[in-house]
Amino acid sequence: METQTATVEKPYGIKEAADYLGISTQTLYGWISSGKIKPHRPSKRSVRFYPSELEAFVKSDGGSKK
Repeated sequence: METQTATVEKPYGIKEAADYLGISTQTLYGWISSGKIKPHRPSKRSVRFYPSELEAFVKSDGGSKK
């Protein structure tokens, strides 16, 4: 009997997400404020992004990753 192992993505913080998208952290904060991108907020002061969601955002032509 085969067992499947689920892989858990490690979420990115602001700096890692901005680096992934090829933008500055200031631009990412602007996108969050304008609603262009929606982060996960595990707490009031914490902002996280999952790599798969960032990839989908880039593929939808929302991001500037080259």
